[in-house]
This record gives sequence, C-alpha cells and structure tokens, in this order.
Amino acid sequence: MKKTILQLSAMGATALFAVTVANAQDTLGAGAPRLDVPKIFDAGGGDADNLRAGEPYVGADLGPVFQQDLYIRNAGRTVSMDTGVRGDLFAGFNVADNLALGMETGASSSRIRNSSVGVLGGNRAYLEQVPLLMDVILKAPLMGGVTPYIGGGIGGVVNDISVRQNGHWTDDADATFAYHAMAGVTFAFARHFDVGLGYRFLGTPDHVFFPDDPTLYTPTGKIFSHSVLATFVFSF
Repeated sequence: MKKTILQLSAMGATALFAVTVANAQDTLGAGAPRLDVPKIFDAGGGDADNLRAGEPYVGADLGPVFQQDLYIRNAGRTVSMDTGVRGDLFAGFNVADNLALGMETGASSSRIRNSSVGVLGGNRAYLEQVPLLMDVILKAPLMGGVTPYIGGGIGGVVNDISVRQNGHWTDDADATFAYHAMAGVTFAFARHFDVGLGYRFLGTPDHVFFPDDPTLYTPTGKIFSHSVLATFVFSF
C-alpha cells in the first residue's frame, strides 16, 4: 500500500511539473530554451483523434438489459424477468471537447419469468420498452484516444406488455415520463469513429396495463432497467 501511494504521489508531482514547465515556456515565448519532461498525459485534454468540439455525431449501441423485479400492485407480489436485449440509435452535437448534447431512441425486450403465478392470467408475457430521451454528456478526453464519460437526461418511454392468451398474442401499452443515466468509456478507433462500452440506467413511474380487461388487469410499480452496451459512434 505504501509503495502504491508513493508511486501515485510521484506521478502526480511529475504531471504537475510538466504542466508548470509548459505554462512557463508559453509565457516566455518561442525563444526560451525548451526543457523535455515526461509526457504522462496531454495537458490539452487528449489526442486529436478524440477531440470532437464542433462535430455532429450519430451512433448505435447493443447489449443485454437487466430488468429489476417488477411489483404487481393488485397481486401484492413481484415478478422477475429474464435477461433481455436492448438496442439504441442516437445523434447529437459536440458543443465542446468535454460536452455533448443529443437525443436517443431504441427498444428493449425482456420475458416476464414467473407470470404464470397469479399474474397476467398465468400466461407467457414480455415487457418491451421504447424510449425517446434527451442526453447531456460530460466527457474527459485522455491521451491514447480514450474518453471516459458520464451523462443523463429525461424524456418519455412507451412500455408495452405482450401476453399470449388462448393461442393468440395481445398487448397493451402505457406511455410515461422517463429518466436515465449513463457512464462508460470510448476509444477513438479512427479519426471519426469511436467504439466503446457503456452502462445505462432507465427509470419510469408506476404503470397500469390492460385497465379494461378483468383477466389481464395489471397495475405495476416503477420499472427500473440496467444495460451494458457495446457502443459505436461516428462523428463528422
């Protein structure tokens, strides 16, 4: 532990020295003698490949979605869900190297695992979600084309439960307010192309499905989902 702390302290001191020297040389002008220092990180905030200020972007992501257990209010119990799949399309604008504003939509689907026990008429069922969300994303471009980011936003989501009943599928949708958060890291694979891995959280308030069907009537609690997604972004 002591060795690790000393190493981190040394790295921090070296980085601070590098920035101080760079600032002094800029102040003195081009005629000042140059002093080489270890280049641990780019004080300017990253490589040219991952500095995106002023560039629009489009992208897509895909991966598994994990729905939290869903509370069924009229049954007084929760149902769990199988791991599902989620995919998104998004677009936006890089206001600065460390700030982007955008919008996204997509879809996810998860099977309701134990719907056969006193819920949804004991039928096979799925939960699908189609969000439309606004994004605010904060980025930290680093050397090597690596860019960690965090973000979030608000919007709406159409939540749909599909049920197989008497050999036929029926469904009901409930559109509500939604909020989300994200975090992850991207890598500048090429000048205008990033690949990455990210986490996304999506939350909604209570819902009511099949309000006019006494057999399938299903009021639920809040819906929370967690996704781990491979991300692909093209800027231009």
